[in-house]
Amino acid sequence: MKLIRRHLSTLSLLFFLVGIRSTFANQYVVPTGSMIPTISIGDRIFANRVAYDLKLPFTNVILQHIADPQRGDVVVFESPIQPGLVLVKRLVAVGGDHVVMQNGFITLNGKRLDDFDGKDTPYHEALGEHAYTIQRLPQYFRPERREFDVPAGEFLMFGDNRDNSADSRVFGFVPRDHLIGRASRVLYSFDFPHVDLTRFGKRLD
Repeated sequence: MKLIRRHLSTLSLLFFLVGIRSTFANQYVVPTGSMIPTISIGDRIFANRVAYDLKLPFTNVILQHIADPQRGDVVVFESPIQPGLVLVKRLVAVGGDHVVMQNGFITLNGKRLDDFDGKDTPYHEALGEHAYTIQRLPQYFRPERREFDVPAGEFLMFGDNRDNSADSRVFGFVPRDHLIGRASRVLYSFDFPHVDLTRFGKRLD
């Protein structure tokens, strides 16, 4: 009991710092290549946890909406089918959008997103203020056609590594209360034993 009292201030400070980290901002390690070339394996990315909502610390309970997620944002969120699993993908469509996906190419509300010329890859997509590169891997190519409307209050997430990403094609739509924050930059990149200095501070488009 004396030991607890002696270190109460230190414990209180640690709890406060963890609470701040849980509520406002955090860094996340990206262990897979589903967002290549935008995010590399080993990138530590910064996420603004109050970009969209203010939440009760350590929960998914939304206390106040701050801003609406935008198409093209790189988003950190909790998997809707595996609690506790944190994922990073690109938000492609919001509630009410009509989406047609044909062999990895996306048409959103009647407009094709890519600039693919039929020959050269990688190519680019544009959504709102975001312009980004899409990687295609012929060895993982999945011929498919899907057409659907995104339900209100939910979001469609895809990886920029379009042929090698477990995204909304696997786990479905993502509810708003599962969004953790918006990823804006790479803090640093470390994939043992390799350190990529060129990625330090890189902006995520």
